Amino acid sequence: MIRHIVIFQLEGFASEAEKTQSLECIKSELEALPKEIQALHTLKVSFNANPAEPQSFMLEATVSNWEDLKAYSNHPSHLRIVKEKINPFRKGRVAIDIEE
Repeated sequence: MIRHIVIFQLEGFASEAEKTQSLECIKSELEALPKEIQALHTLKVSFNANPAEPQSFMLEATVSNWEDLKAYSNHPSHLRIVKEKINPFRKGRVAIDIEE
């Protein structure tokens, strides 16, 4: 089992309302991916609750193996969300993959 954890820092929103709306949209679309991508067992998005920290959200996904992680990472639906919803606001990204 591979646990894929990614932390994103987003910025450049016109308002707090736009930020909240964008984050909710990202969460909804990412969390729907396990229904669409067979290789993906689970995917959960959590928002940073600490205003003193600049990170915006964390994604935690589980897959069976490295091939499944690649399949998820390269899936067109995943790539569309990254390109359209995350990258326009992305300031930073940190990822770690844990083999269990």
